[in-house]
Amino acid sequence: MDELLALDIGTGTVIGFLGRFKDGKLELLARAIAEYPEKAIEEGRIVDVEIVAKTVRQLVKQLSEDSGCSVKVANFAVPGRGLRCMEKSFKLKFANSREITAEDLDQLNRKVSRRIASEALIDKSAIEQFVDDQPVKNLLGQFGQKITVRYMLTTLDMAEIETKKRVIEKAGLVAGQLVLEPRAAVEAAFPPHEFKPSIGVLDFGAGTIDAALIEDNRIKDFTTVLGSGDKLTRELADQLLVDFAEAEGIKRQMGEATAVNYRGISGEEKQQSVSTILGWLNPLLHSELEELKDWVEERRPVLFLLAGGGAAYPGIEWIISRTFGLQEEQVIRRGPRLKAWVIDPQGLLGSTADYTAYGILLMAAHEQGQVVMDFTLNGEQVKRLAEPNSLTAGLLLEELDYSSYEPHPDSIIMFSLDAEWITESLDQQLNPRVKVNGHQVDHQHLVRSGDEVEIIPPDSPQPLQLEAADYLPEEKLVVFFGPDKFELPARLIATDGTVLMPDDLIEDGAEYQLKTDYQRSEIISLISQSEEHNPPSFLWKIDGVYSSKRVFSIGQQLVVEPGVDSSNFLLTELAGETLLSDQPFRRPLN
Repeated sequence: MDELLALDIGTGTVIGFLGRFKDGKLELLARAIAEYPEKAIEEGRIVDVEIVAKTVRQLVKQLSEDSGCSVKVANFAVPGRGLRCMEKSFKLKFANSREITAEDLDQLNRKVSRRIASEALIDKSAIEQFVDDQPVKNLLGQFGQKITVRYMLTTLDMAEIETKKRVIEKAGLVAGQLVLEPRAAVEAAFPPHEFKPSIGVLDFGAGTIDAALIEDNRIKDFTTVLGSGDKLTRELADQLLVDFAEAEGIKRQMGEATAVNYRGISGEEKQQSVSTILGWLNPLLHSELEELKDWVEERRPVLFLLAGGGAAYPGIEWIISRTFGLQEEQVIRRGPRLKAWVIDPQGLLGSTADYTAYGILLMAAHEQGQVVMDFTLNGEQVKRLAEPNSLTAGLLLEELDYSSYEPHPDSIIMFSLDAEWITESLDQQLNPRVKVNGHQVDHQHLVRSGDEVEIIPPDSPQPLQLEAADYLPEEKLVVFFGPDKFELPARLIATDGTVLMPDDLIEDGAEYQLKTDYQRSEIISLISQSEEHNPPSFLWKIDGVYSSKRVFSIGQQLVVEPGVDSSNFLLTELAGETLLSDQPFRRPLN
């Protein structure tokens, strides 16, 4: 199905968007908002799963009726409360220096994606990259033996994710892609290719103000302060002597109005000026923002994007700019932007409250989120995040250290090359078998939620073996004879005279000789076998110069020319044993 459902499960309301993604275009089909019938989320934390699930179920039913579409998979977001940002380095080491490939970078990324204790990796970005401890901007194509990358990692306790997932499942839906609320807000406001400087996202919810710092489309830091919408509502209720629900209604009236109407505690109709209400609430909002002042001054984002329902508060840009010492144009309060690839025929996009839900929809359309994996591994329940359709049996093996990229003590081999003893540390390779739901699978098999995975370890580790090709130079002796071209590689020769093939294994403790030259007789034999005849004489031209050398080395280019005939005195002497000098000579004219 092409339909996509996005849910922003907030503290006071649930906002949902339903769209259809097809042929690279996303059409917005329906939008709905629903309030909880009673308090179900406090300070950003779900305290009554049943109430939230019931509200979600009713909202999704309304979306289906409005759009005429039925969807079962819900894409959602988690708030930043509880996020941890940390710097951590990861390394990848090879047996020998070589070119760094895209496969190596994928291998390192998979290593980074491993779960950290009970936390889930939400976001990662490379800060510094090194090859053999030397800094580089791009690892791809570099040459070395060790690569090191220092990452900024953003993690979240799996419990936060599981609670939202449980709400979705109790609402009769299947949990789809998961994104972070601040990332969704930025996605809704700024296309990645349009804006690169650091952005501060202030998400004003009912129970918290979440502040995120985003650079290059990645979360760099995050913090939360308690308060915001509910705190202002309680203050307003106390000032006007009304209940919480009536105070919420008064807040929604404020907008651009100069006065609001409400019903007093005794039931009579009353009116109050917005300026008076702001006089009560502005100092409270200012004090909440003051808790973020040090955080903002240390990070100094270029712009602040205001998201969440609380961003509709009158004059909030002025209060923020005054609190943080910013210019008012640095504080952006506007509705989400309609992307070039999004169609909104009904004009569904509206206020700042839509940022998260709309951003979730955008990211889900291009599979930029993650999915919650819940499966059984060797009899134990495993919960983790993964990119959609990416968790393979082979990746699980790597994460569980069944494939290793560091040398192990039992992977040491010693051998002598031209009388020089060499000790090599090799990567240890393990080859376990993997069964999914009772059937043995290959490493490319996709693991999905609900699967039962069994890993059967090998009896003992099998260290990788060195091959002769590991110690052969890439250059060759190139020999031309008429239309034929021969490329002769260097050779590795054992003590018994056996010439090793490139894929022959080097034995621990053995001695080898590296031969990087060829005798003239070997080349004549090669040509004779190729031509099925043996001309009486040859002329030898090394790198364009005629010579009578008897030994030719790797890296040279040799042209072999047949003699004119054996009666020619000069040619016979050149091809025979009479001319032993290595001095260059001119070819005779015929």
